[in-house]
Amino acid sequence: MSVWKYVKVDGVWRYKAAIEDKGKIVPNMVRVSGQVEFHEEGTYYFRSGRRWVRLDAMPASTQEARERLLDWIMHHGVLCRPHSRRIRHVAPVRLHSAIDETDRRISSDLNSELENLIARSADGERAGAGVLGHVAEFVMSQRGVNG
Repeated sequence: MSVWKYVKVDGVWRYKAAIEDKGKIVPNMVRVSGQVEFHEEGTYYFRSGRRWVRLDAMPASTQEARERLLDWIMHHGVLCRPHSRRIRHVAPVRLHSAIDETDRRISSDLNSELENLIARSADGERAGAGVLGHVAEFVMSQRGVNG
């Protein structure tokens, strides 16, 4: 995970690495072509894997950025169940509870949605391919899970 700022460089918007000093992010300073530059415009982002997550305000430190990312994962992150089990084995121990909670949340949401679809179908609602699509999504998201 790293902190970046989306800034305008030569008239084009680009993601550039935020500058940090002793764990603190230096406001409005980014690295452009190996040089440190001042950029007051723009917005800060996390980069987590291939995903850019916008920050509402500049983080004071890289630790605060990590905490915000963890909070984002807990509330918005999605993992399929097999991947959550695999990633848990290689993730730092401090992230295990976040991974477990995300897995529980997704499992609960999927089970509720499937129960709702089954109940609507039993009541005679003919949702057609939509129901089948939702069931297929549910089954695919649970692949590898017995029961």
